[in-house]
Amino acid sequence: MESIYTYFDYRKYLVDLFEVKKKVNAALSLRAIAAKIGINSGTLVRILNGERNISKKLLPSFVGFLKLKGKETLYFRCLVEFNQAKNNAQRRLQYDQLIALRNEYRKPVNPDKYEYYENWYNAVIRELLIFFPYNENVEEIAKMVEPEISPAQVKKAITTLQRIKFIKKHDDGYYKPEHDFVSTGAAWRSVAIDLFQKAMMEHGVGAFDRIEKEKRDFSTMTMSFSKEGFLKVRQILKRTREEIAAVEDADKERNQVFQLNFQLFPLSKPYLNGAAK
Repeated sequence: MESIYTYFDYRKYLVDLFEVKKKVNAALSLRAIAAKIGINSGTLVRILNGERNISKKLLPSFVGFLKLKGKETLYFRCLVEFNQAKNNAQRRLQYDQLIALRNEYRKPVNPDKYEYYENWYNAVIRELLIFFPYNENVEEIAKMVEPEISPAQVKKAITTLQRIKFIKKHDDGYYKPEHDFVSTGAAWRSVAIDLFQKAMMEHGVGAFDRIEKEKRDFSTMTMSFSKEGFLKVRQILKRTREEIAAVEDADKERNQVFQLNFQLFPLSKPYLNGAAK
């Protein structure tokens, strides 16, 4: 079962959760689930189909049945209000709260694990393992990386990712990521992260010539702002990153790794009070 923090549709979350519960207990029906919540099965079906909303009065009954705890409860409540919002302003407010709660759930990279960023392909391989069936087939995964790396580099990355507990070998022999989300955290200071970002920017330059235009998206804009305008743009980029991350979380058919670089930097000195500063 996916974490509740990966959902932006409470009805999809409920359908998936009920399916998991029915696999555990084949005798569990929608009628039985509805009875546990305290409603009739017809009402539950209409809620799942989007024909009826969960009322504020009924919300605690759902939370109780789902056995949500702490911020999971708050996330579910926000999810219900987000999906049932009557206008865009309400929808945006709830969406921002969902993103904030989801970011708190995101696994931060502790300083003692910054070696994750020492080689750019560590992050690529971790993402690959979300969908690629890796079970020591180093040659295959080496060829999956773009640009291609060596089998020795794959082995090194797997060793690093296992040691810092970012991936785990499961009983079926396949390796999978340990956490849904990885983040540097709100404040970070590390030479390794600086080098990682530089390496990814360099790959962007290489991709300009290496990758077909139809398979990439590059654009540039040269603009002017005040300090206040610059800060507003930074906030927009932050929200955009969060929204794109939400798209990734909701994508159940992932089959390729991408790198997205945002760059905003000065190309001139500021001009204040009639002079360059």
